[in-house]
Amino acid sequence: MGYCREHLCPKCGYKAVVSGGPDVGMAMRYTLTISCRDCQDLYDVGWLDPKFVTDPEGQSSFQWKQLRLRCPEDARHQWEPYTGHCPVCSSTLQINEEGEGYHWD
Repeated sequence: MGYCREHLCPKCGYKAVVSGGPDVGMAMRYTLTISCRDCQDLYDVGWLDPKFVTDPEGQSSFQWKQLRLRCPEDARHQWEPYTGHCPVCSSTLQINEEGEGYHWD
């Protein structure tokens, strides 16, 4: 089960509720937190999805389909994997344990 937590910048006040890195929900959806340089925002984006295929004999098998990582706002935006830094001011973000958070499947 995946878990998102509030990440907060003590310098500029930026706040995002994201996983903060690679995450997986019920082993059926893998996500990665990215930092979009253009949006100056953090996003959890799909990385791997399950794919069921059937061979000519009718046997089903399970494979992973790798998704193209991109900013959900615009595919042309420049992004990088989240490294713990604020996308607005580059300060180190803190996890606010008392802040918003939730489990996802």
